Amino acid sequence: MEYADKASASQSTQNPNKFTYPWYGSPVFWVTQGYVVLTNAAFPIVGEGAEEPNDSFRTQLVANAKAAIDFVDSLGYIDRNRVAVGGHSYGAFMVANLLSHSDLFAAGIARSGAYNRTLTPFGFQSEGRSYWDAPDVYYTMSPFMHADKMHTPLLLIQGAADNN
Repeated sequence: MEYADKASASQSTQNPNKFTYPWYGSPVFWVTQGYVVLTNAAFPIVGEGAEEPNDSFRTQLVANAKAAIDFVDSLGYIDRNRVAVGGHSYGAFMVANLLSHSDLFAAGIARSGAYNRTLTPFGFQSEGRSYWDAPDVYYTMSPFMHADKMHTPLLLIQGAADNN
């Protein structure tokens, strides 16, 4: 998610009383197989003052991922050299960026993402600027433009499961 200030980014959006149930994409199965699954982790991207959230998207994204891994590792639950990351839609776009700009993960799964933001010239997600207002932002945020830097296996799944 992208936010205009830190106060908005820190709002709680999770229900602590939510019931966990197995379904086709449930992490419950993987936990029974010995995996640790961090699900619904929030990776807020904040822009304050004159800065737009996407101006420092990659830096904040990688810092968020590192903080999540560091936290779970501090609990002793993981081998930090065997961490995978997955996401759908905007999350898939984030996965591709994480694999292109960090060595934090052993593998990634990206489902139904948009990886070249220059093909969305009139904005995407909460980006209010057009391509012509911020061409460097569109280029920098496009993992397609940095695919040559990706050395981590990535499973791309594309389909009609994204209404965007």
